[in-house]
Amino acid sequence: MRMWTKLVLWGTTALLAAQVTACCKIFDNGKGDDSTQNDGPDPVTGDLPPPRNGFLADLGFRPKTHGYNFENGGNAAYPRTPGFVGPAEMVRLFGAKDVCIGGRTVGASCRMTPAAAEFARKVNKSMNGGQCEGMAVSALTFFRGIDQISAFAPSARTAHDTNREQVRGLIGYYFAYQFSDPVIAAKMDAKRRYTPVQTMDRVVELIQKGDPGVLFMRSPDNMSGHAVSPYAVEDRGNGIYWIRIYDNNWTNRERYVEVDKNLNTWKYELAAINPGVPKMPWAGNATSYTFGVVPISVRRQKIVCPFCKKTRTRGVLGDSSVISNMVITDDQGRSVGMKDGKAVNEIPGARVVELDGWIDGQPTTETMYELPEGSSYDIDMEGKENAKDEGDVVIFGGGTAVTIENVKVPAKQKDRVSLDADGTGIRYKPAAKGKVPPMKVALDDDKHGYVFQVSNVDNDDDDDDDDKGVTLKLDPGAGKVQIFGSGKKANKAYDLKITRQKESDQRRRRRGDEGQQVRQGERGSHSQRHCARGQGQAHQTRQGRVEGEAQVRRQEG
Repeated sequence: MRMWTKLVLWGTTALLAAQVTACCKIFDNGKGDDSTQNDGPDPVTGDLPPPRNGFLADLGFRPKTHGYNFENGGNAAYPRTPGFVGPAEMVRLFGAKDVCIGGRTVGASCRMTPAAAEFARKVNKSMNGGQCEGMAVSALTFFRGIDQISAFAPSARTAHDTNREQVRGLIGYYFAYQFSDPVIAAKMDAKRRYTPVQTMDRVVELIQKGDPGVLFMRSPDNMSGHAVSPYAVEDRGNGIYWIRIYDNNWTNRERYVEVDKNLNTWKYELAAINPGVPKMPWAGNATSYTFGVVPISVRRQKIVCPFCKKTRTRGVLGDSSVISNMVITDDQGRSVGMKDGKAVNEIPGARVVELDGWIDGQPTTETMYELPEGSSYDIDMEGKENAKDEGDVVIFGGGTAVTIENVKVPAKQKDRVSLDADGTGIRYKPAAKGKVPPMKVALDDDKHGYVFQVSNVDNDDDDDDDDKGVTLKLDPGAGKVQIFGSGKKANKAYDLKITRQKESDQRRRRRGDEGQQVRQGERGSHSQRHCARGQGQAHQTRQGRVEGEAQVRRQEG
């Protein structure tokens, strides 16, 4: 039975009646004042000058009143700092049936399936690079009364009265939407279908309809993305228009994106207001496809679960802090990713998913890839120069998640991850001699979750190229994983930790001693048998075989 058939490759009190009924103010163009006016924000108050010719549309939102009183970022360093997405947010996103072990909550709690937990962990880690998407959306949903502030901060009247801890979960909830459809499809359509001028017209239209949108933009190199909340549009004369925005990187400041109707371009001075700091403009035109708007109503549609057993996808996300470039090649030699310095997508049906979450000085935003079923894939990951930390690569879908941990590829060298066409096999081949990064496999069934953690696998210089690395072969139906070590030697050493999780088991029972040593042909607290090749071992986790956690250390024999 095929488990994966498609590959996705990887951050209140009710509003006053007057505010709700007058959320959208539409003004006819007046004669205005053609006299010279200050074209930038007031250096003291942060306010923009009055509109010259009235607003084309005005939502009534103002950063000092309705924006958050804390900045994007907040020194997020998950897992050292708390995450934004937990069981409550995951259940709200995908439902208890697909998130909780056993398909339901136990009392008020949910023990997430290993695949769901791994997806949430990756979303939280992505938010270390910025939470702008979640902040931009939630500020607008509070303003429109879609989310009630009283549910998060009883004494608050607007988002400005809340603190980060009170709304942490809501920010994470809306941030996670961009990891799947319908938001992925809506963003792609917005970038490709609409020019900058048409996007500005859409902002006006959405404000008039009372369904404001979130404006997203890409950096000139298309390596980073940012999301902001547009609240008014004005004609500055001579074909220049301003989209006034709440930028969550700038607390209590009015900002604007400039649209040139004559040239059909957009520009945003994404830099400090301090004149002593060099400006860093982001800009684009009608053919750069780096600018778009998606209405908040899209985030109220049902999200497609990217990790569930019923989904036709599996996903891969690489860590941008350690991986500078990723190229994915199918079994016909077609590629998607950055090839020879250029973005390519030669695979029919493939989608490149650009995530938005930007803070100055943080690693570039991560990218996901969605690939069609029916092919094996090689994923080549090039190391980033001057990478300080270790990262990870996560592959999720079909009720399974595979995480390659502590990845640190040498600069200008490439490690390779190979995926079988049926989704049950994964191989990691490092470029350099040393330990293969630890690999964690999470499997879900209807009642239990299983986690296999494989570590301390050596990669030797004398191994043939085709034999390097470690291979994991999955059998979710049997709750089994097979491990094939690297090289010609039949008896490679590795450490294996097996965890079995139950629906209501908040504590863990152990069978076998931690660090127990098992040689091929011997039996421990898990079931094992010889493999046909003589190089692997099959570790089973059927009920009664492994309860709670068991740790196994295989030695060279």
